[in-house]
Amino acid sequence: MVLKFMSNCWILLERYGPQRREQRPDMPFWRLKGDGFWELQNAEFCSTSGSRQPPKRELIEYNVAGGFDAVNFALVTKKRNLIDALAQQILEAHFPTSIQEDIADEMGFDIRTSLRQRDPKFRQAVLRAYNYQCAVCGFNMRHDNAPIALEAAHIRWKQHHGPCEVPNGLALCAIHHKAFDRGSIGLDKKYARGGFPTR
Repeated sequence: MVLKFMSNCWILLERYGPQRREQRPDMPFWRLKGDGFWELQNAEFCSTSGSRQPPKRELIEYNVAGGFDAVNFALVTKKRNLIDALAQQILEAHFPTSIQEDIADEMGFDIRTSLRQRDPKFRQAVLRAYNYQCAVCGFNMRHDNAPIALEAAHIRWKQHHGPCEVPNGLALCAIHHKAFDRGSIGLDKKYARGGFPTR
């Protein structure tokens, strides 16, 4: 079970998680046991000290299995929509709006897109600061003098306490906004990394 979890989790971490030298899908598998709803079987065979988790090879060697405890498993089995509601809460709390539906679709969750909107003052200020064009490609289409498919992206996501202030914003077209939030393109101290053209 641990191999299946780690394989699936590794794919999600690579696609949507923070960029790291090495993804560690064994960490959530092991650490969820501290949340009061997740149980592990065969974990007693693993060597742990304090709050440290065992090496990944021990999880595999001892065939450690994990899942909801009996009470919570019965609850989510009886009320299938509860899983979708939990998934929606997790996505809204930890991921930007631009990629929440992508993750939900990939995992088979049925979520309702939140109607919460960003601060319109933030969007206007960021677009104005970038002269109403995408910082990556220069896209600046307008209809009736209103920008189309141009968005204000947070450099540090709101879900990770990024402020709604111009220094934390980028004007991006819809395509580059999604690519930025997924980590396909990004910033470094010189501004350009991974596909951002230097202008």
